[in-house]
Amino acid sequence: MVSKVMGHQSQLEIRTPAFWDLHIHGVSGIDFMHASSREMIEACEVLGRHGIGAFAPTLLTADPKLLEDACARWGRFLFELSHAVASGGRDVFFSRTAAIPVGLHLEGPFLSPKMAGAHPAKRLRKPSLSYAWRLFERARGQIAIMTVAPELPGAPELIRKLTRMGIRVQIGHTAAEAAVINRACRCGATGVTHLFNAMMVHHRAPGVLSALAQGRLTAEIITDGIHVESEFLRYTASAIGSRLYGVSDACSALGAPAQTALTLGSLKVRRQGDAAYVGGARAGLPSAPVLAGGATWLTSHPARLLRSWKRSQPTRLPSAAEVFPIFYRIPSRLFPRKARLIRHRGNRFRRSDWKFLGSY
Repeated sequence: MVSKVMGHQSQLEIRTPAFWDLHIHGVSGIDFMHASSREMIEACEVLGRHGIGAFAPTLLTADPKLLEDACARWGRFLFELSHAVASGGRDVFFSRTAAIPVGLHLEGPFLSPKMAGAHPAKRLRKPSLSYAWRLFERARGQIAIMTVAPELPGAPELIRKLTRMGIRVQIGHTAAEAAVINRACRCGATGVTHLFNAMMVHHRAPGVLSALAQGRLTAEIITDGIHVESEFLRYTASAIGSRLYGVSDACSALGAPAQTALTLGSLKVRRQGDAAYVGGARAGLPSAPVLAGGATWLTSHPARLLRSWKRSQPTRLPSAAEVFPIFYRIPSRLFPRKARLIRHRGNRFRRSDWKFLGSY
C-alpha cells in the first residue's frame, strides 16, 4: 500500500509522526493531581510506549491546597526537566522514547458553574489575576495552556494577561454566546477545550463555532467516539479539520490494573467500558453518573473512529492522510520547540489492523 501520511511506500504498515495528547489527566492508575516525581516519570515512559510523543499533564478544579500543591510538584519537575533537556541531559529523567511534557494544562478553576461537568462546582472561581499569578508562581512558570470561560466577570482582563505571559488560552466549560467568544479572541484566546463537551452550542446560538468558522481558533476534540458521537465528529472534521486536533481527555483509568482505586483530583471515579464516570448510585451518590474522562489510548482512536464510520457509511471513508494528521499536525505547530525534541519519533500502525478498510 502507499502511506499518504508520510509519503512513502509500505506494504505492511502506516507510518505517522508521534501523536500529541494535550488534554490528559492521568494514566495507569496515576492521577496527575496527586502524582509524585517518580509517578511523573512513569507516566512519561508509559505514554511513550503507547505512541505519544508529547503531552500536556492536565489539572482540574479542586480545593486550593490540592491544586496549588499539584502545580508546585509539576512545576518543579517540568522546570528541572527543561534545564536537563537544554543541557542535553534529559536521560537522567527517562529514556529517549518517553513522552515529553510540553507544560501544564490548567482546566480550571475559572470555569462557568453552568457548565461545570465533572468539576467540583463549589471550587470554581471567578477569573482573578492575583490567583492566576499565584498558580503561575507555584508552577514555576510551567503552564502552557489554561482553560477559561470568557463570559465570567474579569475574564477579558485575565485572558489578556495570560496571553502576554505566553500561555495559550482556551475557551471551555462555557455558556458564552458568539459575541462574547469573539471578544475573547480579540483579547488573545486562541483555542477551544474539548469542543462540544461542557459548552453551549445551538443552531441559533453557535457559540464557539462562529469563531472557528472565521479561522480565529483551533480546537481540541475528544476522539474516542464516546465524548462526541463519531458521525458528528466526522461531520465536524470535514468542516473544520484544518483547525481541529484530537485529545484523549483520559484520566487515571487509562491502562489501570483491574480493581485499582481511581481518582480525578478530589473525586472518586469508576471505569465503565471505555470511559470514566463520577457520581451515580454505585458511587453512593444520588445524582446520575457524570462522564468524567476517557480510558482509551489516543493512538487507538483512528481505528475506533474508522471502524464506526465503516459501519455507518461504508462507501465514504476518509483516507489515512485525512484522519491521522488530526493527532499531530496542529499541536506540533503550537509548540514547535517541543516538536523538535520528538521530530525523529513516530508510530507504525500494522496493515493487519486495518483489514476492515477496503479503501486503503
